[in-house]
Amino acid sequence: MVKEMNVAEAKQCFSELMARVGYSGDEYIIKQRGKPMVAIVRPEYIQLIQNLNKKQQSKGLIDIAGKFDDSQDFVLTIRLIKITFVNLVLFRYHT
Repeated sequence: MVKEMNVAEAKQCFSELMARVGYSGDEYIIKQRGKPMVAIVRPEYIQLIQNLNKKQQSKGLIDIAGKFDDSQDFVLTIRLIKITFVNLVLFRYHT
């Protein structure tokens, strides 16, 4: 589940956030003045974003699924898509 916090809270416990993300797989959306600004996620998600950008010619989820080396990468990508969607919804809701 994606957790949210404001910038001030994130500053106070940044080391703890890093540990939670790195070891527990927690995900955080950091807000500034109530608007989502950044997400703190595992480094694997960044690699998956880069891979998705390279595979933009895809025509849908089934097409994307066949391009991953293993199911774990696919599952991480789906979670990343979910985080991105939540970010977009929250951002549009607050603007």
